Amino acid sequence: MSLNQWDKNLKLFVKIDTNGNGSLCLEEFENAFQDFQDKLTLKKRFNKEDVQNLFKAIDANNNGVIDYSGINNLWSNFTEYFRIHSHIC
Repeated sequence: MSLNQWDKNLKLFVKIDTNGNGSLCLEEFENAFQDFQDKLTLKKRFNKEDVQNLFKAIDANNNGVIDYSGINNLWSNFTEYFRIHSHIC
């Protein structure tokens, strides 16, 4: 990952981390994902269960939050999840 992409990812992570604690809880993730869906025209809308399943897949250590250290896992899982479930990637 390039330094420029890393910087963009960090800025997005900080924006999603609305309480500023350095990790994303399910509620922050769901809110960000909803906002993401609202801004894009997707062939399929993802329901709450879909988003929760994606969160669980990204939460590599199963501690109920996504830490910044797992951001690479976050982006790779987004791409793979969309490729499989919505055929947009």
